[in-house]
Amino acid sequence: MGKRYTGILLALLLCSCNRGGDQGQAAGMGGMGDGPPPVAVFVEPVQMVDYSPAIKLIGETRAEQRAMLAAEVAGSVTGIRHRVGEQHLKSDGWLISIDPASYQAGVNGASAALEMARENLRKAQNGPRSEDVRAQEAQVEAAEARLHQAEDNLARMESLARGGVIAETALVSARTEVETARSAFQAASELLAAMHAGSREEDIAAAEAAVKQAEASLRSSNVSLGRTTVAPDFDSVVSNLLVEVGQFVGPGTPLVEVVSAGETEAWFNLPEEELGNVSPGDDVEMRFTAFPDEVFHGAVISISPAANGQTRQFPLRVAISDTRILPGMTVEGRILRGESVPTKMINMDSVIQAPLGTVCWVMDPDPNDPQKTSARQVIIETGARVDNMVVVMSEELQPGMMVVTRGKQQVYPTAMLIPVNLMNMGGGGEGGPPPGAGGEGMQPPPEAGTEGGVDAGSGMHENAGSAEGGQQAGGDEAGGGHDNPCGQESNG
Repeated sequence: MGKRYTGILLALLLCSCNRGGDQGQAAGMGGMGDGPPPVAVFVEPVQMVDYSPAIKLIGETRAEQRAMLAAEVAGSVTGIRHRVGEQHLKSDGWLISIDPASYQAGVNGASAALEMARENLRKAQNGPRSEDVRAQEAQVEAAEARLHQAEDNLARMESLARGGVIAETALVSARTEVETARSAFQAASELLAAMHAGSREEDIAAAEAAVKQAEASLRSSNVSLGRTTVAPDFDSVVSNLLVEVGQFVGPGTPLVEVVSAGETEAWFNLPEEELGNVSPGDDVEMRFTAFPDEVFHGAVISISPAANGQTRQFPLRVAISDTRILPGMTVEGRILRGESVPTKMINMDSVIQAPLGTVCWVMDPDPNDPQKTSARQVIIETGARVDNMVVVMSEELQPGMMVVTRGKQQVYPTAMLIPVNLMNMGGGGEGGPPPGAGGEGMQPPPEAGTEGGVDAGSGMHENAGSAEGGQQAGGDEAGGGHDNPCGQESNG
């Protein structure tokens, strides 16, 4: 196989590099006289790649926790501890503070009212102090003395009135003074009696109720004071700041949005028909646009028991342990459905959507002349796509066969092909296969991995119908756009 490809390349190279006269040019036109010119192409072998069928998922990353914090009291913003992109630990305390002056005054007033209520309750439970009782007894004695004095004065007034010495109005005034003194004496006596009898049960109950009410008022004031500082209940990163210092806010005003500072999660929508194929703990391969050359792994956390009302798919959560993955990233996932087995694949750039169906061009050596090659179109059936490779089920394609990846738009049936990339890669001496002829260690040229409109890192597509993109790109990079291996312009 190696000697045959080496002979073909040498013959084509010598023919196309002949710079002498018209006869030399005719020899270069296909290497066989007046035949059609050869076509410069890039080729790659049909390969056997370890592959497992998989469920393809598209989703996004989310933080484990996300919260929008709002003001619960009215006031002016007096402090902002961290801004967008900065981490706020739970141990840091408040994140945003609101002026606490009026709420602190409310706490102070409620504290004073509570102390007064407790003192009244103590008096009701323990009764009056001995000095209070003695003071009240003195007041009773004084009231009694005033009563006796008023009664004596009334008696004299009545005697004088009978003798016509005083006017009737003086007598009325003396009687009024007696009634006033009697009422004062009676009130003081009743109060002294109550002090000796002690507090009534209903008085104690009323005092206890007043204490409870004062305690509740103090708790409410403390709650309001506590709400002048706002902070998340978890270690977080500020993702959006909505206020500034000095701004007046009211209850319900959004202040700041935060996301958890720990690991993120990937959220996918799982089709209904795949519910039985996925379980918590299953491994998920993931790729991110930010890291196109890396494959990340995560485990299924849970599957929602209810489908989305619009998509009829079931939300699927996957744990991500890599801290480089941030909330809001787009993620492509694959859940393998079996063990990997060697599977026949070709480069996606070789696939063409033609009127006959899906086809590709194969480069065949001529069995009668090892220095000739010919192009043959093969109808293929494709399957799942993995990175820039696609599964082929066609028996006509066998491992090691060369398929055209670039320049395929200029290829026609039986055309002689110049595999440009095999020349450029060199090697392939006597006794060994030329580079790109298949076998272990073969790597496609860099150009072939980026044509066809597919980034080699975007990976893990399951839709074989997207092969049309490779066919379109082939038209842009056709053989005429590459330099001739010998430095001459090629008619192909």
